[in-house]
Amino acid sequence: MAWLRIIFPGGREAILPVDREDLRLGRETDNKLVLDDQRASRHHARIVWTGQAYLLEDLESVNGTFINGNRVLRHLLNHGDTIQIGDIRLVFDASGVAVAAPPPTPAAWTAPGPIAGNAAQAPAPRGYPAPRPRRSRGGLWVFGLLGCGGFVLVACMAGLGYYFWPEIESEFFDARPSTESSPTTGTTPVEEKNPAETELASPATNPSEPVAPPIETNPTVASLPPNERKNLDSVGRKLEEAFTAGDLSAALELTFPGYRDELNHIFRDRPDRMKQAGQVLSTRTLVVSESDLAEYEVRDGDRRFPLTFQRVGRTWFLVSM
Repeated sequence: MAWLRIIFPGGREAILPVDREDLRLGRETDNKLVLDDQRASRHHARIVWTGQAYLLEDLESVNGTFINGNRVLRHLLNHGDTIQIGDIRLVFDASGVAVAAPPPTPAAWTAPGPIAGNAAQAPAPRGYPAPRPRRSRGGLWVFGLLGCGGFVLVACMAGLGYYFWPEIESEFFDARPSTESSPTTGTTPVEEKNPAETELASPATNPSEPVAPPIETNPTVASLPPNERKNLDSVGRKLEEAFTAGDLSAALELTFPGYRDELNHIFRDRPDRMKQAGQVLSTRTLVVSESDLAEYEVRDGDRRFPLTFQRVGRTWFLVSM
């Protein structure tokens, strides 16, 4: 049986018997000889019995394995050889083993100096296992770079989407109507007529105020969705109730801000006229409607007048009468 005399940094020594089973050396705890040295690889080297002698084989370690000061990949151990791994030395003692003589060309078994890739590996002698080829790790870098590039691309797309989403949303999903007042739309004659009771802002009531000329209108098919038509009818009904009750403040709240001063000037301190306007509003008939504009027709006897509403956001307002 052979022995390894292990000399640790600081001078401490230990003895390890070497039998004819594989003896693995490295930092991992599954090795038979665990080397507590940062320059030792996890599976650094191994010693195997070839049937004639002990063979030291480097297991593709990072910092290399040295025999008597020379870096080697494979080496037939002789009595007294000193193995250097990091700062740990192992002296091979084969005094009790008949070791075969080394090959006649020992230079083929050693590789002094640093090893570059697989080019410095010496061919194995006949009868001994060939060294394992070094595995290329280039593929891992390719996959790593592809993964990083994909992550950066996704992050850039997410940032652009976050930056431009408000404009996309406002362009395609949130069509907002203009808040400016709109003039009354053109109307055409209608055939159906409803009776009217009083005249709105007629010269007989107040001769100083102009009377709007009659406008002939034709009914147009309403294009409002059912929910918007419901909201529009609700505003018209509230406006009719406010005028009938003489509540000018409630009527002004349902009026577009740009038209409130004019409406206030006409009906201020005139509850009788507001009641007449409420009766005229009760004759309203929807004749034109768009996404944000609607026009009713109201009647006072034989005279017909337009009543226009505009939607601002989700609320309808009176803009002219």
